[in-house]
Amino acid sequence: MPGTRCRRLLVALALAGAVLAGCSGGEEPRGTVNVPMHDNFFAREVTRVPAGATVRFPNEGRTPHNAVAVDGTWRTPERVGADEAATLVLDQPGVYRFYCTFHATEDGRQGMAATMVVGDVTFYPGQEGDGPAQEPVERASGVTRRVPEDHDTIQAAVDAAAPATWSWSARASTARRSRSPCPR
Repeated sequence: MPGTRCRRLLVALALAGAVLAGCSGGEEPRGTVNVPMHDNFFAREVTRVPAGATVRFPNEGRTPHNAVAVDGTWRTPERVGADEAATLVLDQPGVYRFYCTFHATEDGRQGMAATMVVGDVTFYPGQEGDGPAQEPVERASGVTRRVPEDHDTIQAAVDAAAPATWSWSARASTARRSRSPCPR
């Protein structure tokens, strides 16, 4: 008898779950997304939200901040004080670089800046700027540069790799220098 009661309870719970799932309406959730502003940085480098989402920018730092889309599409109030927050509804799908006018450059490339992806749009991190895209390499060098075993710093390892100075011979499949070698 206890086994039958347990099975009935499980069936009832499963049916209740199915009924509740059917009542969800099928729309994407439209909750609030927080993008905290700290002293001189946004807590997220990239934030994805559905079109129509509410985005809240709480200032968790000690100095005033704001958030302004580089293209001017949207902005918070000019001054969001410590322990205050600004809220926006972002309806227009797109990729928006944004920045704090107090702590970043207007192009959103330096300082307190981040990226907001609104809606179902294509976005590749690192490609949001107007600058030239990096060309992919045809073939990896196969060289492992170890820090600190082989190089004192990460920068020393990068310098030793001499980015953009290698070219590959398709016939011999061997690397050759296109410029003079870097000192090691």
